[in-house]
Amino acid sequence: MSNHSKTSANYVSFLLVNLMRSLLTIVCCISVFVPTYAFGGTDFTGFWKTSCTDDAGVQIKPAENQLYSISFCQPGRCFNPGEWEPNSRIDGDPEYKVVSPNEIGIRRKDHTSEYIMYKKCDNDPAYVVDANKCLALSWIGTWKGTIGKTPVMMEFDQRFSGETVGKYYYRTSIVDLILKKDEKVANLWQEFDPQNKLTGLLILNCNGNSLTGEWKSPDGKATHLVQAERIDNFSKTNIAPIYESPVMSYPEPRLNALKKSVIKRDSIGKHQFEIIGALNVNSENVKVTGLQLLGDSKGIRKINDTLLNEFLKKFEEAISCITAGKSLGSNPDNLAECGSDDSKVIVWSNDFVVIDRSTYNLVSGDREDVSLWLTKPYRMEIEPSSGLGKILSPLYLKHRGEEYGQGDEKYEEECLEASSFSVSWPSDEGITFSSAAAHAMAGCNDNFTAPYDVLWPYLTSLGQSHAKSFQH
Repeated sequence: MSNHSKTSANYVSFLLVNLMRSLLTIVCCISVFVPTYAFGGTDFTGFWKTSCTDDAGVQIKPAENQLYSISFCQPGRCFNPGEWEPNSRIDGDPEYKVVSPNEIGIRRKDHTSEYIMYKKCDNDPAYVVDANKCLALSWIGTWKGTIGKTPVMMEFDQRFSGETVGKYYYRTSIVDLILKKDEKVANLWQEFDPQNKLTGLLILNCNGNSLTGEWKSPDGKATHLVQAERIDNFSKTNIAPIYESPVMSYPEPRLNALKKSVIKRDSIGKHQFEIIGALNVNSENVKVTGLQLLGDSKGIRKINDTLLNEFLKKFEEAISCITAGKSLGSNPDNLAECGSDDSKVIVWSNDFVVIDRSTYNLVSGDREDVSLWLTKPYRMEIEPSSGLGKILSPLYLKHRGEEYGQGDEKYEEECLEASSFSVSWPSDEGITFSSAAAHAMAGCNDNFTAPYDVLWPYLTSLGQSHAKSFQH
């Protein structure tokens, strides 16, 4: 081969090598600046909602290692990447069901039984809140107003799915009417009565702290104006309105109007008390009782104030339980478990009274933390293998034998191994402890009493002083 030919060949080789280097550089740059997607070229980046009219939803955006971060967002905040759900490729992950590039299902950590379906509503994953718009957090909270000329209290909340739901009641009624947001019409709410019957339609518009609109009967023949003012405090930031605290609670008007009645009078030793209920309540589903001590000392008056607040709280919780069940479509006949009528006095000594497992100091009227009667190592969970635990374990087994008969010894030993103990309340006989085991062994949970003499080495000076008062 001539020198000319060799020179030409070398030049061509030089050009090819440099061309390949340039191509590799371009490919590398593209791989750095262009994100790779985990689903065969489909980009899941965007903002996803169960319904595109919702104000909350799921933000999906590229993360490291060819994964996506999946974060739930609602006005006020978005979860940090990996906080709500772990980063994922989505495609091929059994926690995700890919129906199409614009519809996926997520089997969330808080809802593992089934996939919750989401639609891609925006290719931009950025979550922007307009503070002047009636978004989810703006709806959430308590409103006081009128429908027609009748006073109402309204409250809106948001479920984990992102769905916004509401409820309201007239005057001081204990019956909540349920409001469900229409999926197709942004400002339309459907109203349902306790039997899940459609009883009205509300068109609601929000402007800052004012709510206006119209109530309409299902047949359209009757209409009333709706006007309400927010009674929550909100401080606006450049991100979203931030919820603080209500000026008036949602149940306050009806709880203030609740008339208490004495169901029966009872006694324990020389001490008397009354079981109370609500006089103006006619509902088989709301079965709530409270308790009031008879006496006029400063301590008893303070305890009675606490007990009355507990009664009102239980009463409202029962109504909320029923309302929540109805909003989820439950049959009202299946809601009898809402409420409680188990208020009772367990112990009443000269210095203390125990009501529904809570111990009160009769002098101060304050709740007594009985765990402080024990030395520090035993104020929380007491393991059977600990010093005090070795004293309590045979008492626990003896109690179960006396209570349930001599059964399967192996099972009882398994109960002991699975349980830990904690202090509950004092009495003349000693201190009652509660055992707690995992849910699968809930049958092992029990209450038993340890005499003061065996507990004496484990009592503080305060505990020993109070124990002496019970033994007088």
